[in-house]
Amino acid sequence: MRIFPLIFALLLLACAGNEHHQPSANPASAVAKPQPEKALVTDANGMTIYVHDLDPPSKSRCNEGCATYWLPVRPGAHFPLGGSFSIIVRKDGTQQLAYNKRPLYTSVNDKKPGDTKGEGNQGVWHALYY
Repeated sequence: MRIFPLIFALLLLACAGNEHHQPSANPASAVAKPQPEKALVTDANGMTIYVHDLDPPSKSRCNEGCATYWLPVRPGAHFPLGGSFSIIVRKDGTQQLAYNKRPLYTSVNDKKPGDTKGEGNQGVWHALYY
């Protein structure tokens, strides 16, 4: 369906109407340019970081048995907090690192740095990209 690109283009034109720019010699240059690929977020050991779609903000639903497969990312002693990173307190009282209030995990199925074997697991586990 082509409605979204059309609406996006119309919004761009509406916003551009208030600015004073030289007209482009190439109309194709007004089309949105591809964004650079996002980077896979990993821990200090290069292991992929995951988020769980069913976690409410600042709370982990992955406890007990779940946490033996999806390991909570623990905050490092010198990890800079602030901005998008925070610490949440888990059900067992331990701390877990969060990004935009989403608890972060690694997967026991990932055996080497860069593995993403947990991607899409049960339709609710997803690698974090930045």
